[in-house]
Amino acid sequence: MNKILTIFLILISFKSIAFDEYSGIHTYHLDIMKNGKIFTLTEDSGEGTLKILDDKNDLVLNSSNLIIDGYSFFYKIKNLPGNHKGFKFINRGSSFDGEMVYTVEYYNKSFFITNVEESANIRRDPSYQFSYEITCNRKVSYNLNKNPSPEIPFVIFDYNNNNYDKFCKKKIYPIFPLKDLEEYLKEKIMFEIIMDDAIHLVKEIPITNKNIATYNNIAYYVYINDHSNAKVAIYILEHVIKKSPNRSVAYLNIADAFLSEKNYSKATEMYKKYVSILKAKGKEDKIPKRVNAFLLHHK
Repeated sequence: MNKILTIFLILISFKSIAFDEYSGIHTYHLDIMKNGKIFTLTEDSGEGTLKILDDKNDLVLNSSNLIIDGYSFFYKIKNLPGNHKGFKFINRGSSFDGEMVYTVEYYNKSFFITNVEESANIRRDPSYQFSYEITCNRKVSYNLNKNPSPEIPFVIFDYNNNNYDKFCKKKIYPIFPLKDLEEYLKEKIMFEIIMDDAIHLVKEIPITNKNIATYNNIAYYVYINDHSNAKVAIYILEHVIKKSPNRSVAYLNIADAFLSEKNYSKATEMYKKYVSILKAKGKEDKIPKRVNAFLLHHK
């Protein structure tokens, strides 16, 4: 069978299993009051409800299950830690890899949603192979006994929300290891890294003595594949040099990138540093003729 078709069928089957597993009626027996008395919590995905019966089988809550059609589906309910009265109600994204966690606490003889946590892992672009890991956390106050179907706004994808940076944190990370990124750029499976990704890459995976050569090569291939990406290469190489100030090849590569940007003063500075390092190592014969030729005309 065609490999792509096989993968597609597996994904469709997985999605069906996921929805079948979490659809229907789900019942939990929990000590949500932390007094030894067991309450019965029943989530009905078909009806879109959450009902709670106390230890005497009296209905104490009949609310929405907080599912949004086409956006989320029920996942599970669990107790709050310690002596906190209440529970956590967790829904999952139906069209994205993420969760919505509602903290429901009991006080003043009512159930209140007091906190909403949203999380998502999002593939940014298949050509870049980077992902966003977004987490949003905010305190709220919704009385489910008075308002059993509250309209709770979601902020995780509302990038224009004025409070987005207050509630949400975003992390960008490569889906594959640095060595794979180097290989993809070398073989031109990928052609570039945008500046935003380069900034986050260096931040999230700091340059070390073990990966510094890989970072140097990534910068080199980014520049070689397309000279218009010189600024990205320069950014990475500046961090390589900061980590290893005597890494001669980094000066050569960054000088070439500055030269393509027509920044002759920086190119001259970097070429001179490259030459001085090789001379100090007794490797003057390794200096490319083009570097000496350039420096003859740029003192």
